[in-house]
Amino acid sequence: MATGIGGLDHVVFSGGIGHRAPILRARIVARLGWLGLTLAPDDNDAGAVRIDSGIGPAIWNVAIDEERELAESAVTWL
Repeated sequence: MATGIGGLDHVVFSGGIGHRAPILRARIVARLGWLGLTLAPDDNDAGAVRIDSGIGPAIWNVAIDEERELAESAVTWL
């Protein structure tokens, strides 16, 4: 998809796995280096919100309570 739209401005890691797994984030960003993504390893390891090196697209680490979001959506529909 990134190729079709001409690149990326931001990449967001969230949810239980993306938000809590610095090693996984690092591996994914390494595979996506061709998109210009560069990770700030210390920020990534520390769990910072913004984890890019300042070069290329922004990389974000966002905490999301998925269960709460689903529950609130279900209540809205009921």
